[in-house]
Amino acid sequence: MIHVVEPRHKSSALRALAILWATAAQLDKKEDPAVRRAREVNPGRFTYISRNPFLQLSMTRLTPMHDPNLSPTDQVDGVDVWRNTVLREIADWQQIGNVYAKPHTSTARPAIVLLHGGGWSGGSPDQYQPLAVELAQRFDVVVLCPNYRLVDRAKFPTQIQDAANAIRWLRAHAGRWLIDPQRIGVCGSSAGAYLAAMVALTHQNPLLAGGDAINGESAAVQALVVRWGPIDFIDRWYGNGGRAGPEEGMLGANYLQDPTIYHHASALSHVTAQAPPALFLQGREDRMVHQQQGELGHAAWQRHGCSSELILLNRIGHVEVDPADFKREIAAVIAFFAKQLKLKPR
Repeated sequence: MIHVVEPRHKSSALRALAILWATAAQLDKKEDPAVRRAREVNPGRFTYISRNPFLQLSMTRLTPMHDPNLSPTDQVDGVDVWRNTVLREIADWQQIGNVYAKPHTSTARPAIVLLHGGGWSGGSPDQYQPLAVELAQRFDVVVLCPNYRLVDRAKFPTQIQDAANAIRWLRAHAGRWLIDPQRIGVCGSSAGAYLAAMVALTHQNPLLAGGDAINGESAAVQALVVRWGPIDFIDRWYGNGGRAGPEEGMLGANYLQDPTIYHHASALSHVTAQAPPALFLQGREDRMVHQQQGELGHAAWQRHGCSSELILLNRIGHVEVDPADFKREIAAVIAFFAKQLKLKPR
């Protein structure tokens, strides 16, 4: 039996909490190794979930960052949602995200970041809710769908850095969500796919995804999914007949005005032997991001000896989607993450 006496002084309160914490630790002799990694990587932010049903504690030390709400804001098909969780604040802009998860188990679990499309000028984290819910329903996984600054507010490489900081935020809160920091994946569609690829490839480059870091955490990922995303802006310029695409708004110039930035901003320019396993999905009928973009990405990964898969779908354009092929495409995304991140079925 555990007796908790309300202390008269703050120091006594801290001692009482420390005793309660130590007691809980004694009741849980077998700590999962992945949980231990999450706790050691994130000292002071670890959330303790006791195996003992009579002593389930959730203690998260306050940090200068905005902690997510302790209780979900709503629920979608049995999945808890922490909507509009603040990841960071800059002047008059907030980076927010929707977190999807089911109740904790005693085993640390993977996390996946889903980045929305919209030509870097529009879109919303809500676009990815169906996939986020399906992932959280079927597997013990945490899914984060964040926003990022659009071109009306900031130019390249801000969007990449915002995407990277969403991953850093997840790692900083690995204890809160019981996440294994060694099993994090990222997926994006169209403009979001480009950001996902750039984060995966340049998270250590201070001029790209490695810049403007909100904390000391890594933005590295262990799995990448590119859904019809532009990989090579130079090839895209010539493939469009010398016409600018939405990337002109992000880069602030067309290719003829500034070929250097088009090379620097292309994900294809940054592929190395350290690239994470990747899945490229491309529609044969896509007239906005031609299938060659996926083929170029897959070939670059293969050339550097990295794990890569390419799936070309016959009846998928950029916005026009055949239901059967779309179902196949989503199944491929889920299967890839299940394999690379070792997702545990519910």
